[in-house]
Amino acid sequence: MMPILLFGTIIASIMRTALSSLTNGSSTLDDAGAIVLILAAMGLAFLCSLCSTSDAVIAASMIGALPVSAMLAFLVFGPMLDLKNTLMLATECRPRFIIRFIATVAAACFLAAIAAHLVMGA
Repeated sequence: MMPILLFGTIIASIMRTALSSLTNGSSTLDDAGAIVLILAAMGLAFLCSLCSTSDAVIAASMIGALPVSAMLAFLVFGPMLDLKNTLMLATECRPRFIIRFIATVAAACFLAAIAAHLVMGA
């Protein structure tokens, strides 16, 4: 379990350093910046989701770098859809179903994160 947590911590540190330039030292983001961060968080969740516990550790390390809406997208999208689950779906399901499933889950998570961003204002 330790190599998994170390890998997640390294990825979170890289993201925190790379994405801190989008906030420009302020705590507010414009809507375009929030959309980019939400999509980046969803992409990271797709690539490295292992379990909800390790996702929570990674999200906790990104508290200052990502807005709450992006962390919500990371925590919701990862357990629902990730690389290993997609590969398992590909072995048992039809491609048309997989595409519809991925589109539905991604759209629902993205819209929920955007709604959270608009409601919370951060």
